[in-house]
Amino acid sequence: LRLDDLDDENLAWVEDPRHRIDHGRVVLREPAFERAFVASQAAAHRQWLVAGLVLHMLAVAFQWRLVARPEYRYNLAAEGAGALEHAAEDVATMLAVHWALSWACCAGLIVALYGAAARATICSWHFLGLKLAHLAVCIAATARLPAVWGWTLCYTLEMLLLNGWMGVISFRGTVGLATTSCIAYLSVAAALVAVRPETVLRAVGFTVGVILLSRASNFSQRVRWRLLQLYGSALRRLHQILFDILPEGVAREMLKLSSKP
Repeated sequence: LRLDDLDDENLAWVEDPRHRIDHGRVVLREPAFERAFVASQAAAHRQWLVAGLVLHMLAVAFQWRLVARPEYRYNLAAEGAGALEHAAEDVATMLAVHWALSWACCAGLIVALYGAAARATICSWHFLGLKLAHLAVCIAATARLPAVWGWTLCYTLEMLLLNGWMGVISFRGTVGLATTSCIAYLSVAAALVAVRPETVLRAVGFTVGVILLSRASNFSQRVRWRLLQLYGSALRRLHQILFDILPEGVAREMLKLSSKP
């Protein structure tokens, strides 16, 4: 679709600043227009959000399995490292409790979503809270047993990349979550683990990836929806012209025939 193909009315609609996308916040500039977009995307948003919640549930369970039940487990107490053995048990318990609570919260959100698709926006903010809670638990687990940080903080940062691509959290929420995770990752690494250049590159790379994927997802959704609104406006105008130049019965019959495959 080119601008030269549009009539004056549709061209004015396209050039109206209210119908444009705010590139900083990645929302439509007109609040009413943004609310209409969110309402129209509720069903699709619900599907992606449910997929994200299920993925989060599986990720939390998998994380516990790798940390608490590794393939090769040493008897630290027998080797004179009783303190480390207790720390490993504490971390396993911490992740198990988090696993149970996360599953309960995710199940509740899924039930709420299937009760009404319009709840997708508020449920996505609750999902953001779940991700922050997961980050806090991973920081506590790493502080208790630094040796597991690869499957706590690193794992959490990688999961954010997939969630950002899925677009289950708003762009602003994703920026806040990714930035917080990156700062936490580097801070804990500096305090408990040796910080190497690859550690910094990994954290910054994943953070930038999360933000870029979330931005692309949210922006493309609004571009497509805005284009559909333009097509709808042009189609309504054509219908009006058709009814003006033809008898109503003939116009209705033509529209009926044109809708057939």
